[in-house]
Amino acid sequence: MTLIGALSNAASALRTTHSALGALSNNVSNVNTPGYARKAPLLAARSFGPGTGGGVDIAAVTRLADRYLQAEADRSTAALAYAQTFGKFAGSIDAILGRPADGQDLGSLLAKLRDALLAATSVPSDASRKRDVVTAADRFARAVRDLSARMAGVRGEAQQEIERAVAGANAAAQRVAELNKTIATGFGLGQDVGLLQDQRARDVETLVDLVGARAIDCPDGSVELLIGAGGILVDAVAHELGVSAEGVPDAAVLLDDQDITAKLATGRIGALLAVRDGLTVDTLDYLDALSLALIGRLNAAYADAASAVGRTAIDGSAAFASGDTFAFTGTIRFMTVDTAGRVVSTYDCTGGAAETLAAFSSRFRLDNAEARVVDGRLHLETTDPNRRLALAWAVVEPGTVATAADTDKSLVNFLGLNDFLIGTNASNLSVRDYLAAQPELLATAPASQAAIEVGIGAQAFAPGDPTTLKHLVAVLEAPVDLTIARNGQSAARRASFVGHAANIVGDLAMSIGDAADKANQAAALNDVLRSRLSGVSGVNIDQEMAELTQYQNAYNAAARLLSVVNDMLHELEQAVVR
Repeated sequence: MTLIGALSNAASALRTTHSALGALSNNVSNVNTPGYARKAPLLAARSFGPGTGGGVDIAAVTRLADRYLQAEADRSTAALAYAQTFGKFAGSIDAILGRPADGQDLGSLLAKLRDALLAATSVPSDASRKRDVVTAADRFARAVRDLSARMAGVRGEAQQEIERAVAGANAAAQRVAELNKTIATGFGLGQDVGLLQDQRARDVETLVDLVGARAIDCPDGSVELLIGAGGILVDAVAHELGVSAEGVPDAAVLLDDQDITAKLATGRIGALLAVRDGLTVDTLDYLDALSLALIGRLNAAYADAASAVGRTAIDGSAAFASGDTFAFTGTIRFMTVDTAGRVVSTYDCTGGAAETLAAFSSRFRLDNAEARVVDGRLHLETTDPNRRLALAWAVVEPGTVATAADTDKSLVNFLGLNDFLIGTNASNLSVRDYLAAQPELLATAPASQAAIEVGIGAQAFAPGDPTTLKHLVAVLEAPVDLTIARNGQSAARRASFVGHAANIVGDLAMSIGDAADKANQAAALNDVLRSRLSGVSGVNIDQEMAELTQYQNAYNAAARLLSVVNDMLHELEQAVVR
């Protein structure tokens, strides 16, 4: 080797080891930087021709990564984001359920209503026991309304987070698309693009977390990102995610204006959709089904009961349009009573052809009382301040209402004149207002037999008769079929009303427990995969220090060789001069 060759080799070694030391130092300084992958210098021999060495050079600074392991870790990260997000919402729901241990869950509250009714059957005239019944019913209705409102609130919160997550995903996708162009350009020119790839990796991880994005490496150094069932989020450009209508709980998630909601099954947005369209909706539907069935069956059992004296006006709860008609069969006896509960007047109303509510009210003939339509509802009112509408009706001939949409109800039940509960769903379930205000007006039985057979002058009520209370107990204890949805499947579930109320809480508790288990499993798997990935891409301080020492020694050796060659050249120069 010539002195000039030795000088070239030493100089290239200095340059190479200096660059390698810079790469290794960069590794050490970024040991805790999220998304940073270890850089390793790739050495290559220099040659000036066959058999003529030219020293050493760095062919490239390689960003160490295992694409297969990275893909597995990304899938695990998306699953963890889903589990943690779902678990967070499940935990917030858990806080509003109430606990059987403290007696404030729906099942316990409905059981308390049943127990209060049972207690009242032993002394049906006891005002305090009537108050206990109405109080228990009101507490249960309030709990249903509260749970319904809170579940709707959780659903709205999930929708808001979906909108924020979509905005965050769009911003990250745009950054990836821009970095793709810069990296592809630098890659083609042979430049070191490792730091740009690290920056892009952080944005890709954000998209993995939000939408379960899957990365595909391209030959030019760029990446394509897929989401859902093959939808392209990033290729040459970033594609736009959107929400079909902000603030609407069931708004669709869009990709380039195409609905991809059903395809998002992982990542944070996947979990938010599962909360918004699955967990909360299933619970709300079950609450609504329970409420409507409870209203219908309790009111049917309570409708023909004889209320206690005290009401001078009664409003039906059923609203009718002016042209709506109905027909009923049989004869219903309406009565007014005095303050002692004796029958003062009667009206036997016989069914016949279909008629409007206004026509029915115009033929109503009860002394000391009148009927009219107010806001589409039947309104009955006494005309004598000493008379009361006791709702003491007797079925002279068994009869039912028959309409296109409603059959097999008594006229009283159909018009909603003697409801126990009112409402159209769980959000507005409540005890009838007059009962909530005056629990002592709770009816315990139908009109007395004397009121039916004798009429005027007879006692309208039998204070010791608990027939209606027993019917209400039977309704709460009888098996009821309700169609419910769970995990996207509809099925009939048979249980008592108390059992259904407990099932709502039980189903939510099961979902909450499953979410916690899945979050723990996902976290454990993610830790394993990230640890394995760190073994490839992560910075190990001990390894870096060992390689720094190695390259430092190589640098010192190259510097010493350069010094020796320099001395030899100097001696040669002096020899020539002499």
